[in-house]
Order: sequence, then structure tokens, then C-alpha cells
Amino acid sequence: MDRFINHELIVEADTELIKSFYCRNKNGSKSYEFRATFAPNFIAIFGECGELILTPNIINANALEWLIANRKDPVYLSRKSPFLSFEKRENKPDLQLLALQKFCELYYENKIKIL
Repeated sequence: MDRFINHELIVEADTELIKSFYCRNKNGSKSYEFRATFAPNFIAIFGECGELILTPNIINANALEWLIANRKDPVYLSRKSPFLSFEKRENKPDLQLLALQKFCELYYENKIKIL
């Protein structure tokens, strides 16, 4: 995750149903910047690292809380994406999953910036 070592997390939207965050390099570089958006039963990561959509199929649970609870298992997380091939799911995590893990790390450690 060295690509994301100097990244910070910024809250873009925080409502009851939708939460959106922007993750960028603190030095202002656009390298590996991405957004993470959470809605009921939907998680999207998109930006410089590519796109990843997860549909966790959870009932009565918050997608952000579900992600944080499962953050250490990238293979399980990748299985929740209808767009990843089986081979990709079973191999090492790709850049989008690494971005998702960095988001979880920053969020879990409460390293969040509110503008």
C-alpha cells in the first residue's frame, strides 16, 4: 500500500443514507486519488486507481460498517463485486482493493478531515 502512504481522507457527503469520501495525497498530487461512496447495500470506489463496485447483499446494516468489519479480508470483499472475474478474485488484490483497504485504515484510525 506504499502508493497510498501519504493519503488523507476528506468527507464530501454525510447523510443518513449516503456517505462519500475523497482520498488524496496530502502533497496535492493527483496520483492514486479516489472517491469512496456508500449507500444502502452499495459501495463504489472510483478514481485514479480504477473502479470497483461492491454489493454486499446485507439487510438492516450499514455498508460502511460492513466494510470496516470485513476490511482485513480482500478476497471476501472481492467476491462481493459482480464485475470481477473468478481468477482475479482468487489472486492477489488489485489496485482498487488496495485503495479500499487504505480507505478502511484511514477511517478506522479516525484520520478523517472535514472541510
